[in-house]
Amino acid sequence: MKKELEKGSKVKRIKVLGKWIKVRYSDIEEWGLCDNDQLTIFLSLKCIDDPKQHWLTLIHEVSHMIFRITGIEYMERNEEEAYVRCVENLIIPWILEHNYLRPR
Repeated sequence: MKKELEKGSKVKRIKVLGKWIKVRYSDIEEWGLCDNDQLTIFLSLKCIDDPKQHWLTLIHEVSHMIFRITGIEYMERNEEEAYVRCVENLIIPWILEHNYLRPR
């Protein structure tokens, strides 16, 4: 059963564009980091004390992962329309599918 994010809860892995992405927590200065080579998102331990920040950081890092998996970050030119289409076709559907993680 899918479980909402609560204070103190952790996510172990999530599916992004058909790939399983590990989620790890560590004592980092940033709220989150994305390692597309290792298919891993790192979140700060301080996230688990604030479900809303946890959710927002996860969305942010998933956005990075999607751009990296699709190769958009490597475009020679920054094409705004390409980013918009990526967001509307990939990121927003992921957010809606994983809305159960959002704190209420």
